[in-house]
Amino acid sequence: MERQREDDGGALAGLTLGQAGASAAESQDADAIVVGHGLAGLVATAGLAAAGRKVLLLDQEPEASLGGQAFWSFGGLFFVDSDEQRLMGVKDSHDLAWQDWLGTAGFDRGVDDPKGQDY
Repeated sequence: MERQREDDGGALAGLTLGQAGASAAESQDADAIVVGHGLAGLVATAGLAAAGRKVLLLDQEPEASLGGQAFWSFGGLFFVDSDEQRLMGVKDSHDLAWQDWLGTAGFDRGVDDPKGQDY
């Protein structure tokens, strides 16, 4: 079992559960348990580890899916008319953002049916 730890540079080592040789006693030796290795779970784990705490990070998904929904969305964020956009000269508005969203969201499940999923 590999444990969460800080090296001299402050980097966080990974935690892998279920590897051969990990005993029940080892898996219970933690100051905190974080459930979910999505962005919030990773931030909580990193903060606890940086504070010198032993952290047990659990998730139902395999290690290859580290990051939760951000893994599937590639960590994308949707900002509208932000300070950064204005600084870079990007013209944006809520109307333009809504138009972009409707054009790329792929709504196709009952858009005309009030009981449809994408109504």
